[in-house]
Amino acid sequence: MEEFKKSLVYLSAAIRNAETNPKGKPSVTEIADELGVHRSTVTRALGTYQTMGYLDQNNKPTQIGKEWMDTFTQHQELLVSWLIHNGISRKTAERDALEILVNCSDNVISLLCKGGHMCKECDQFCKPAEANWFSVNGGKAISELKQYFPDGEYQAHFAIYKEQTEKSILELSMANDAFEYPAVLKIEGETGIIRLKIKEMRQQSVLGIWYSGMLASLRYDEDGCICEAEIEDGVVSIPISAFRIVYELDCKTVRGMARVFMTCTAGEAAMPENAGLLEFKLWKAPR
Repeated sequence: MEEFKKSLVYLSAAIRNAETNPKGKPSVTEIADELGVHRSTVTRALGTYQTMGYLDQNNKPTQIGKEWMDTFTQHQELLVSWLIHNGISRKTAERDALEILVNCSDNVISLLCKGGHMCKECDQFCKPAEANWFSVNGGKAISELKQYFPDGEYQAHFAIYKEQTEKSILELSMANDAFEYPAVLKIEGETGIIRLKIKEMRQQSVLGIWYSGMLASLRYDEDGCICEAEIEDGVVSIPISAFRIVYELDCKTVRGMARVFMTCTAGEAAMPENAGLLEFKLWKAPR
């Protein structure tokens, strides 16, 4: 187990405590009192995060530390949601999700939280001919979805895969880190829209140079026509008609996939236009 993950509770407490302190500096004494441990235990644990660069020498959360904690929290919420959907009680789901995040490698966590890698030789979706599965064009899916998802907004997990790869698996695209999790499916009237909130992403080039930037544009393939997605207030919107939809009987599980093309503000030399496969997953809440 990575040592710094063992003291996660102390990093979380430090970030919360710093937010309530006018100077933005957490109190080791208050954290120790909150967790029922000795001050030296807190100091030792926070020292681990200073070494990692998540806290500065005054134990103030760095930008990297805040981003790491935000990602950890998002992963925890995704795992808990997935476990509950598969019949695990909330109490057990919350406990086991934390165990996974603390004990598993980052690669395994990414696999579980972001949809994982799929074999290229396998169908990306359940075959429509299989029992209780159906396949439709996204534009025709709304009437079916609305029987189970009335007008409103719904959280949808998503992953973006590389469109072309020489390996025998579909790999996650670097664009997968260009958006916050989860996505939102908005259903209104006869239309449906997948909305993705843009965030800054950092990538390293083949020459070892680090670049940072945000999504500049996103185009999608709809029935052979390449369309420009609307971007407003840091949110990109893609109509559900751009997706191929497969769903389980009674819409217990809904999956959609669309072909997208993305550019980044870092520029073509740093991050060239990237073609990918955007997949979303939606689960009907149990009654």
